[in-house]
Amino acid sequence: MGAYDLFRRFAGDLEADRAFITGKRYSAQELKLMGGIYSLVEEGQGTQAIEKFIADRNKNKSSHQALHKIKQYQQNISYESLKFSIDLWVETAMQLTEKNLRMMHILTRRQKKKGSVNTIDDQHNNPNLKPLKIAASA
Repeated sequence: MGAYDLFRRFAGDLEADRAFITGKRYSAQELKLMGGIYSLVEEGQGTQAIEKFIADRNKNKSSHQALHKIKQYQQNISYESLKFSIDLWVETAMQLTEKNLRMMHILTRRQKKKGSVNTIDDQHNNPNLKPLKIAASA
């Protein structure tokens, strides 16, 4: 599962396991502290933050490109790894019992009451619901 591999890289094995087993959700601030988000900006400041990010990167373009290539090489997620993870998740999903599905429904309802889950239906039914705007910079 690509999401697990990516999350594990900055959060570590223990935190990644905890998140995927319990369904723990993280605030943007928590993800920033873990290294998963470079920076947070106020609403309406995204364009300016992106322009600054690009300008900063262009100052040392060759260094950033070399670092990016090194990271890509060292952090490569193989096709076989992704396929294995997807096949395993599909197999696991196909083995869910009615009891598992009821529990998932209960947990989703509880999260929705707390306001920590937004669904496509929520976005259609509430035009004021806006996604969190986050811009990354280094």
